[in-house]
Amino acid sequence: MGSLVRAEFRKIFTTNLWWGLLIPTVLLGVLWSWGFSAFGSAVVERLTSTPALEGVDAGDWMVSVFGFARGANLTTLFPMIFGALAVAGENYRRTITTTFLTASSRGSALGAKLVVYTVVGLGFGVAVALSASLGTVLGAGNTPLPGGAGWFLLTLTTILESTLWTLFGVGVGALVGNIFGAVIGLLIYAVLVENLGAYVLSSALETTVPTVLPNGAASGMPGAVAADLFLDKVGPINPLVEKEARLVVEAAAGAQGAFPWWANTLIFAGYTALFICLGWLVTGRRDIS
Repeated sequence: MGSLVRAEFRKIFTTNLWWGLLIPTVLLGVLWSWGFSAFGSAVVERLTSTPALEGVDAGDWMVSVFGFARGANLTTLFPMIFGALAVAGENYRRTITTTFLTASSRGSALGAKLVVYTVVGLGFGVAVALSASLGTVLGAGNTPLPGGAGWFLLTLTTILESTLWTLFGVGVGALVGNIFGAVIGLLIYAVLVENLGAYVLSSALETTVPTVLPNGAASGMPGAVAADLFLDKVGPINPLVEKEARLVVEAAAGAQGAFPWWANTLIFAGYTALFICLGWLVTGRRDIS
């Protein structure tokens, strides 16, 4: 297994793909979180300076955390793409035959990929967390920033989200087998299909649909933390509007209807495990000749 793991690392770091995806991950993470954090700061400044809203005490609102959550949720799509290429990319380049023939079994080759892409997903997660942190600090203005415990939870959930998206991509890529189908299909689903489906379902049921689907659960990991940090800073809310206020805050964090972050993590981890198992089974039987 050790030689297979080393071989997988060489496949990654002797090509340009990893840093070709890492650069936009960092740049977009900084810019996106900076933009959302600055927008929130501008809204708070407007609220505190509007005479008609003199009773609104918005000076202590921690709107900066929304920028972090939004930046993290967008840029973790890049490690998802990277993971999707683990098996599908080798199918495209016709190197999967050599990979399987030089391993003791297809299972050991796929196991080595999972080990390596877990490590790479963790690395991407650290990069995403650092870039989102920088953008959040730059855009926060006079609005408060989270304390040490808050930063830790935001960073932890971001790293977990990045790692799980990477492995989710590995599973989907192994299941589909086609590089274009895996990458384009994942992007369309994550950006459009699930969001549109959740909106239509929420409208039909006239209620917010919980984050029980993959993208919603993933977004709810840092999103739920951001919502909790904001609401803790705001203080007690009138019970008559508490539910509606939380939905608004969760929507600002990009995680409307989110469960607690640990529950979202378990849900998304379940989907990841499911697609890894499906990809493992299909790849084990796929003709590679």
